[in-house]
Amino acid sequence: MLATAGAFLVVALVRLFPDRARPPLRFQNLILIVADTLRQDHLSSYGYERVTAPFLDNLARQAVQVNGRSASSWTRPSVATLLTGLHPQRHGATRGWLSLPAHVPYLPEILASAGWQTRGYSSIANVSSNWGFARGFETFLELFPELSTVEVGRFHNPRSPSKPHADLVTALGLELANDLEPPFFLYLHYLDPHAPYTPVGSGGNYQEEDWLEISDVKDASPTKREKLLQQLIEQYDAAIQDFDRAFARLFNELSDRGFLDKTLLVVTSDHGEGFLEHGLLAHGNSLYEEVLRVPLLFWGEGLLPRQPTGSFHHVDLVPTLLDALRVEAHQSLGLEGRSRWGEIVNSSSLTPTDQLHHLDFGGDDLVAIVRGTWKLIVYPEDPASDHSGALVFRLDGYTETVVSWDDADLGTELLSELSDLLGHQSVVGFSPVLASPDEAQLDQLRALGYLASQNGESNP
Repeated sequence: MLATAGAFLVVALVRLFPDRARPPLRFQNLILIVADTLRQDHLSSYGYERVTAPFLDNLARQAVQVNGRSASSWTRPSVATLLTGLHPQRHGATRGWLSLPAHVPYLPEILASAGWQTRGYSSIANVSSNWGFARGFETFLELFPELSTVEVGRFHNPRSPSKPHADLVTALGLELANDLEPPFFLYLHYLDPHAPYTPVGSGGNYQEEDWLEISDVKDASPTKREKLLQQLIEQYDAAIQDFDRAFARLFNELSDRGFLDKTLLVVTSDHGEGFLEHGLLAHGNSLYEEVLRVPLLFWGEGLLPRQPTGSFHHVDLVPTLLDALRVEAHQSLGLEGRSRWGEIVNSSSLTPTDQLHHLDFGGDDLVAIVRGTWKLIVYPEDPASDHSGALVFRLDGYTETVVSWDDADLGTELLSELSDLLGHQSVVGFSPVLASPDEAQLDQLRALGYLASQNGESNP
């Protein structure tokens, strides 16, 4: 009885004084959910006017929800940062057929070495064994795995035959969890919000035969483009609903089986999506806010719900998760990120950090640095810029206002800081390893737009 009363007292004090340090909170298991291409501002928990993910919104009210920032604007470098704690220039999986090097620190391998059971499923070829992502997983399934006992054919979407939909990811996730024993790490990568937007459930106000491709909007006349864009966004939102329904089934089934006891559940995305905010569609073609801001939720027993101000860059996720699991090895791994676990547990705000972003897709090597409400993007020989290929922006949410270099108090300082950061970003010494994707993976990459023209018209 006294212990119970003491627990209630601790909770009450923390609610009254949210920034006071609490006793260390640690978890035994980890589940990491990545919903590919999920924009932060298309969730009601982040202020979206349309309810696209009611289950995830409800979970956010029970979780620590932060403003996540991805390292890049397409999948492979973003997920590599998510799982290594290194910026893209350090892990090297940045473009073309470049794979994740075998000796960079990697979360599944770190946990496996520390005694965790490690299992994962990826629905996208860019996160596959061919690109080095299976390392450290005792079981790693990808695309449409033949060895699974799940009836894959039941989850076939004729409009997107190469795109596994959310019900399949959930079914495979539950299968992977069948005989898991603590401590364990489970990674699941959903693909539904990624184009082509072909929701299995309701497609908003449009019938399936009327569904649009991104090219329909890009090629439309100016008079028709806005109407078509709104339809495309409805399809995208309906695809988010597909993910949400399947994720709800996964969560409830795992909860019923007891797999969420002493488990930290993390939900995020690898990048966002553009809908002509800067004249661009899809992703992998810029470092604007709409493709960098992603949801990030930490849920688990003992975590008090809150929405800390500030931003959390994905490079900090690996050390944060290792800290939450009491795996101390990360302190000697040379990670570039740092643990934010104390802030996640205790704080109402995240300590400001300079946040680095990188894009090298189709030969355009862009870098950006964000400091608070200031942002600097360095472009390759961009004639529109006014200072050696660099533009300074003032940020207000998703709004990015170009500021003249002379008027930007932090312009030169940001450029200097970016140069310093890049000076420490030399790629970890390795001989580049080129992936050799099989035909199924190549078919999917073509269907998703990764092998299309890479001149800004592609849809990675």
